[in-house]
Amino acid sequence: MTKDEAIRAAEAFVTRKYAHVPPVVAVTHLTSRGRWVAAENWFRGPDRTHWRESSMTWDESQADDAGFGDEWRTLQAAGRGTWTVSFFMSWDTDALGMPQTLHVRIGDADGAVSQVTPE
Repeated sequence: MTKDEAIRAAEAFVTRKYAHVPPVVAVTHLTSRGRWVAAENWFRGPDRTHWRESSMTWDESQADDAGFGDEWRTLQAAGRGTWTVSFFMSWDTDALGMPQTLHVRIGDADGAVSQVTPE
């Protein structure tokens, strides 16, 4: 799965659930690479088209310290990654009854889509 495919899947999920689809402002791809977990990140402002990129890696102990311990073990077991797509939320989306934060997770293995943040 590519970043653009993950964005399309997340936007389709939000379209089915809410009357409004806010702009995507961040995408993270977590993958297991041997004894390491790697995060590729893309982010931009809500009114921007250009993505900025960064990447990080952690070993198991660093993943625990960073709060990714359980996710690291899940990635190790699955052998695949997960995408998390974050949407720009504002007073306008709050007025529409949408959650204060909106993050959607997509599995690399099966394309399963779920909302990470409370509704």
